[in-house]
Amino acid sequence: MSEQEVTCTELKLHAPSEQQRSQRPRNSGSKDPSVPAPPWRIIAVILGILCLVSLGAAVAMATKGHCSPGCPDQWVAYRHSCYFFSRTKKDWHSSQESCSAKGSHLLVISDAQEMDLFAVFHTEAHWIGLRNSTGSGWAWEDGSGVSDMKVISNSPVQCCVVLLSGSLQASSCEIPSPWICEKDLK
Repeated sequence: MSEQEVTCTELKLHAPSEQQRSQRPRNSGSKDPSVPAPPWRIIAVILGILCLVSLGAAVAMATKGHCSPGCPDQWVAYRHSCYFFSRTKKDWHSSQESCSAKGSHLLVISDAQEMDLFAVFHTEAHWIGLRNSTGSGWAWEDGSGVSDMKVISNSPVQCCVVLLSGSLQASSCEIPSPWICEKDLK
């Protein structure tokens, strides 16, 4: 088996600001179909297509764990951590044990930037390392408290948390769900 060299690229995507959107020229009339598009527009379209193809390839490689230097296979690297997204479902405690067996812990969201990442990429409920085990408030597995993040809870018996569509949702710890493990990038 030959070794393959993989080059990883960090992608930074920014949405245009309201001011940038309002400064875009508006198309005020219909175009004459007999007039060819200017060359710069054709080049822009080609470059846009190439960017989309490259972005799709980068996302595909990252989600398969192929572009994760310092992370085990099937893990994804982001900033200073490696993340594992399970495909199977277990209760919260079994999910925690599964992460421990991999030398990791359930996801601890440390800042707004990390929360934004998971809010964008994920829609299915996943167990994370946040729970209210003593009734004295929500705490992460590493012992840190929940700063400005709000946990949505409908019942006092919901003591564990899933990340669902960018929000922290309390749930019964016995509900089977997939989970996210996290460990330091080596």
